[in-house]
Amino acid sequence: MYLTEFIPLEPTSDNYLLLTTVSIPAGEPAHLCTDLEKFNLQEHITRGREGIYTTRVVGDSMETEIKDGDLLIVNRNLIPQTGDIVIAYLNGAYTVKLYEKKNNVLYLVPKNRNYESQIITQEDDFETYGVVTFILHQVKNF
Repeated sequence: MYLTEFIPLEPTSDNYLLLTTVSIPAGEPAHLCTDLEKFNLQEHITRGREGIYTTRVVGDSMETEIKDGDLLIVNRNLIPQTGDIVIAYLNGAYTVKLYEKKNNVLYLVPKNRNYESQIITQEDDFETYGVVTFILHQVKNF
């Protein structure tokens, strides 16, 4: 899976969306309230912090969660934990993988079974670029 570029998000914005003040249940149907609230998506994503980036993905190694062309929001301020999806710099290239640490051994794990996990050794030129916090993908073309 390849990344196209990293674009920083500004921590604040003057752009707002209008949303209803009621959430839509995924269970039983409910009536919606007609009240609207101003919602700043950019500030929701960044929580007013710098170090948040966007990037677009190319490839299918994370296909159960991330599709080719998806937009990722990446937080460079977070320390990766086992189970996080990360952007990793490995031996001169970037990749998106699941971060797994077992018995002091670090693995970069794909979600697609057609790809193999990568064991990170001391010989590797490795750095975690950031932790993926949001995945935006289109579910239907229009």
